[in-house]
Amino acid sequence: MAPVDSNGVGLYEPVTWHADTQTWSGATKEEYDAAHPADTVVVTPTADQQAQAQQMVAMANLTNQVAMLQKMVATLMVQNAEKEETKNV
Repeated sequence: MAPVDSNGVGLYEPVTWHADTQTWSGATKEEYDAAHPADTVVVTPTADQQAQAQQMVAMANLTNQVAMLQKMVATLMVQNAEKEETKNV
């Protein structure tokens, strides 16, 4: 039997089974939430952290562009070699 109250609503800790009455007892969701408030801390990055994040994004973009350019150069080198090979035949 699942730990639910007399209305069939789930219970939260602490949950106790009462064998004599064949019922569960425990905290309701509202009681549990009141006893365990969620963290409401709002974290705002500093100006330095924001600048560092922007630099990291720029570095990632530049790294991606370098990789694409390297592939393009390799393709052009192969095409140039093939062109030279057919020219010399």
